[in-house]
Amino acid sequence: MIKNGTMTGTVLNDEQGQTKVACDSVLKLLAGEEINNKVNYVPYVMITKENAAIYVK
Repeated sequence: MIKNGTMTGTVLNDEQGQTKVACDSVLKLLAGEEINNKVNYVPYVMITKENAAIYVK
C-alpha cells in the first residue's frame, strides 16, 4: 500500500529498539539502580514511499 501510493506512511514497530530499552532497564535494576520513569520511548522510524523498500518485504 505504501509502495503503490495508496497509503502515505506508517511507523516501524522496532522490536530490536524496544528490546534494547527493556534490557537496559533490567540491567539497571539488577545493578541496584532506581528507575524513576514509568515510560521509555523508543525513537520511531517513519516509513514512506521513498524508504519502504528497506522495511517492507
